Amino acid sequence: MPRTGRRIAGVVQNANWQTREVAIVRTDTSEPLSFVLIDRTIFVANGQLANAAILEPGAKVEVIYHRPVFGRPFVTRVTLLSAPARAAKTGSMIVTWKLAHEPPRIAQRKALRIITEKAAPIHGVFDGFKTANDLVSRDTGFGCWFGDLPSGQLPAGACICFEFLWREEWKGRDFEAGIAGPDRNQRQFS
Repeated sequence: MPRTGRRIAGVVQNANWQTREVAIVRTDTSEPLSFVLIDRTIFVANGQLANAAILEPGAKVEVIYHRPVFGRPFVTRVTLLSAPARAAKTGSMIVTWKLAHEPPRIAQRKALRIITEKAAPIHGVFDGFKTANDLVSRDTGFGCWFGDLPSGQLPAGACICFEFLWREEWKGRDFEAGIAGPDRNQRQFS
């Protein structure tokens, strides 16, 4: 009669695909456990055959674990009990502005990054010309320069007004970007 393995539940810590080694922490004892995947190892998720991609760090799994007298411990079956929790997408905290793309509004709590094709001093004004922010654009090393206007603390409805020195003269017009409010129907650029 063939010997069956032990059922062990745990949380995946890491998986090394070159060596086929997997490390989990047992849910019953909180002890680490490592094993190798063999050619006969099957993977199951939602009651259907799956592949080894279910072995993401943080995934809760149940394995059929074998510990031979000689050789490394191995598993013949891995069943996904629950996928790892995913972090909410927050997106970038920066909205880019350039002459070819001038967003009229940006979401609250985001900085406005001005991108130019040459080094350019940028004069930014918030709160109706009461507060000015002058900055020098920085070289990216990729043939463009940028400067970040610190607009992250501005309230909804505020307006960022700025201009920049372009080819040894001021561009000749002010540029604007409003801070969008929480209205979900208003198109925001993020």
